[in-house]
Amino acid sequence: MVAAVPGIGAYAVAAGALAGVLLYSSATLFVKYTVALCLIGTAKWLFGFRKSAAKSVFFAPLITFFPCLAASFGLHALIGITVYDAMLSLAEAAMAAFFSFFFAQSIRAYEEKIAVSDLSVSQKGGFLLAFGLVLLPLSAIPIGYFSLGKTLAVLAVLILASIAGATVASVSGMVWGFLFVLANPSLLFLTVLLGFGGLLAGMFSVYGKAGPAIAMMGVTGLILLVTYNTESMPGVLFDACVACALFLVFPLKWLSRLSILPQAHSSDGFDDIKKAYMTRISFLSEALQDVGVITGQVSDRLDKLRGNDTSGLFEGVCRKVCSDCGLKNYCWVKVPNDTVKAFSDMLPVLKKNGCITPEELPEQFKNRCCRSRDLASQTNVCYNEHIARDAARRRIGEVRHVIAGQFSAMAQVLDRLSGELADVRNVDPSATRKVRRALEELGLTLSFCYCLIGDVERMTVEFCVESFSRESVPDKLLTKAVCDATEREFEPPTVSQIHDRLRYTFNELANYCVQTAVYQIPHDKSRICGDTCAVFTDSRQFCNVILSDGMGKGRAAAVDSAMTVTLVTKLIKAGFDYADSVKMINSALLVKSDDESLSTVDAAQLDLYTGKLTLLKAGAPLTVVVKDRRPLLVEKSSVPIGIVDPVQPEQTEMYLSAGDLVIMMSDGICESGFDYLLEILKHDNALPVDELAKKICDTCVRENGIKDDLSVVAVRLCTNL
Repeated sequence: MVAAVPGIGAYAVAAGALAGVLLYSSATLFVKYTVALCLIGTAKWLFGFRKSAAKSVFFAPLITFFPCLAASFGLHALIGITVYDAMLSLAEAAMAAFFSFFFAQSIRAYEEKIAVSDLSVSQKGGFLLAFGLVLLPLSAIPIGYFSLGKTLAVLAVLILASIAGATVASVSGMVWGFLFVLANPSLLFLTVLLGFGGLLAGMFSVYGKAGPAIAMMGVTGLILLVTYNTESMPGVLFDACVACALFLVFPLKWLSRLSILPQAHSSDGFDDIKKAYMTRISFLSEALQDVGVITGQVSDRLDKLRGNDTSGLFEGVCRKVCSDCGLKNYCWVKVPNDTVKAFSDMLPVLKKNGCITPEELPEQFKNRCCRSRDLASQTNVCYNEHIARDAARRRIGEVRHVIAGQFSAMAQVLDRLSGELADVRNVDPSATRKVRRALEELGLTLSFCYCLIGDVERMTVEFCVESFSRESVPDKLLTKAVCDATEREFEPPTVSQIHDRLRYTFNELANYCVQTAVYQIPHDKSRICGDTCAVFTDSRQFCNVILSDGMGKGRAAAVDSAMTVTLVTKLIKAGFDYADSVKMINSALLVKSDDESLSTVDAAQLDLYTGKLTLLKAGAPLTVVVKDRRPLLVEKSSVPIGIVDPVQPEQTEMYLSAGDLVIMMSDGICESGFDYLLEILKHDNALPVDELAKKICDTCVRENGIKDDLSVVAVRLCTNL
């Protein structure tokens, strides 16, 4: 290691090596290794200044081999040498060079910040050997039947079998077993135990932690029966039992938080691909944003140019009335300004009454025009046509503004998608392989499958199945398979379907859950309530509550509110946020019909991992949050959707704790005051949510009567046990 370690670190390694030789070896060996270390240091000083030589993969093994060989032959030259001594010295120098080569490779990998997935075979071997050399001195200090080094070796093989598979565990076990044999040839059986045990442990890792542990104990018992070594049998059996017990209680997900090597770009270019797609999405977002801005500017410009254009109105009247009139030359050649002014004087009357009679014509036309009745009649016809054209232009202008708003909303969605892609930390390949294997054993044909590690080490599992019936494999069985494969607890899946494909999303078990209840009383005890509500948990483990009140009461109000809630729900589940969803639905309501169509949006989004509550309101009444048993009123001034474009919903954020309540309501509940509501929430907030919602509605009917549709949604945050 002295030859492999750069800089002043080599001095610390040399001091440690000499201390170990001095404590556990004879004076002769101490002299030999001291001379060897001095020769290695001299060689590094003489040749290390040449960068081309120092960077060569053969530099460390060469300056190790020859000094070690020279020190051994020099010592034997003084005390006598045999052929066996010469062969032993040659083997010792070759082995020192061998270890030096692998150590140099692993140290270089650490310095160059190479990711684990990018390590070469020699670099991986270097790390295995380094760990094995740590185990050797620990195994040389037994405590009764217990050996810390052997226990750690078995535990490491079991962990590798679970997270990396049978091949890695078996090879690692054989490498560490070989090192134990070099130190003590009587431990040859340990190589078989670690190597073969690692192979079987990896094969049985699909059965959770119990599989590798049972396989390792089985191999241990078999080897002990075959070798029948009464001296080492109790110690090895004890070490294997302790290692298996530690493995069973060891949380493997902790390994995802450890960073033995600095992380860099993976060999498959995942980070580069991610950045490339982020850049493309950002460019697309900016382009759509520009399209929306330019479309809006052009629309505004056209509205200004055409807004006061009444020339077409009077041109049509002149063409129909004045074209064959005998006074045409007089009116339009001799006194054109007076004629134009007379037409302009007709506009206030037309705008006020919507039409004009012959008696209301300007004095110039009443005294001079011989076709005053035709003039008034054609003016009314052309004015009505002008009004219709102007209304159509305004409608087209509104549609242009709506389209511009849709472009802007799409741009914001893409921009947020780029940000979410940047937050993706890592794909866990080991967990992905295990989940895929477990699902394929259930007979599923997967289009894709991945396990994603996100914020605070939270795992998300997502896969897509084609031509699959949910009844054939219940969600409960799929959840158990995913939990067993990853050794984590997951919520039931969120499932979305496109044609014959099903996409399953599993989120790690949240810290909180919710109790929800909805209670409604239609106006005049009719069968149709104009309020619509939806409660669902999306794929990010956000509990969403959406309440909408349509304009008016009964069937017409129910249509608008149901449309609003349905569209918001679909957009939220598709990945849109509430602000973008409300803007897009506002556009849909503006253009869906010529009749006025509006509805309120009252939305609450609760993060079940952190307890963060986000309230969004567009024309909605107040929401009461009972936090630490104290009612807090959340009321925002905003307009319903479907009236103006653009719409700006108001948002409020706060953090809740277990036991806190959120009460959402339609305006019928608080139309005549809400003192009774605060009294209920102050004294009866511990009631079950269904009883609480019903009591609020019943009390409102008793206190104020039913003046509008009544709706109450009660949500209580609870600890997820």
